Amino acid sequence: MLFSEGGAEYDGMIQSLMMLALEANHVIGLRLMKQMRGAKRARRESQLMINENIDAAFKAGASMMAGGSAAKVVQGYRRRVAANAKRLSRSGLCLGESGANANSVD
Repeated sequence: MLFSEGGAEYDGMIQSLMMLALEANHVIGLRLMKQMRGAKRARRESQLMINENIDAAFKAGASMMAGGSAAKVVQGYRRRVAANAKRLSRSGLCLGESGANANSVD
């Protein structure tokens, strides 16, 4: 059995899944802000998102076929989501960009 209901492993997995949902929601919001700005940056972000999702799905499937646990798959997704949140936050989307690039169109 993968989980014993009510056990510590089950509780940890539920917590990880809930955190993944919250973290992914944050990244979705950051990406939507980037999409609303339009231009080349938005197109690049869309292509990156599609490529990352396809890659993540293949890696998750390969991990499961090789005997990996669901917890490892969730951990891998959380790592990717955290990296995306960091990258998108660094681009100045949360606080607004200032300077010469603030109003530029790519």
